[in-house]
Formats: sequence, C-alpha cells, structure tokens
Amino acid sequence: MTDLDDQEDRWEKRANCIGTDPALFFCDKGDPNMHEDTKQAIAVCLGCEVKVQCFQLCASDAERWRYGVWGGTTAGIRRMHFRRRLVLAGQFDPKVLDRPLAYVKDFPEYGELTA
Repeated sequence: MTDLDDQEDRWEKRANCIGTDPALFFCDKGDPNMHEDTKQAIAVCLGCEVKVQCFQLCASDAERWRYGVWGGTTAGIRRMHFRRRLVLAGQFDPKVLDRPLAYVKDFPEYGELTA
C-alpha cells in the first residue's frame, strides 16, 4: 500500500463535517450565536459514520479535549461525564479533569473505545 492509498482511506474523508465551516465546531464563549452553532455542530455529527474515530482523536489530545465539538460531544459534556465517573469511583480530584483517555469507555454510545 502506498502513502497515497493510506491518505485515501483516512476516516476524516468520510466525516459529515467535510465542507462545513470549522468555526461552527469551535464557537467563542462571547459569541451570541454560540448555543445555536453548537446545536448545529452536534446535529452534523449525529448520523456521522466516523464519529467514534473523531471522538477518539479528541480523547487522544488534551487541547482538543478542552475545546469544540468532537464526535457529537461538547467539552462541557465530556468534563461532566468524566467528573461523574470519578465521583462515583471515589477518586474525584479536580487536577485530573483534563486526562481524557482515562474515561473514554464511559460514553456508552461509543462502545468500548481504546486509546
């Protein structure tokens, strides 16, 4: 297989967001359209065949983890689920909230994801 073949098979090329303005997925907190844009971004992700791969990419990088809509989840949703898991396990420590790989499997819609 050549490098060109590898590039043609990349999952990103099958994403629903291809051709969508990336700004939709990375709204500024001060933007008056933030809520509506976030809803639209999540809607783009809903039926996407590669949202699991997108979420895994986000979970593999702390910068991505903190910002934007990835795999149909917002940073706030990701933090909330992570915090809940830690509290239930009796391991809550605010300093570890940016360690995404520790809880990727807790999103049931993504099944058992591995990092």
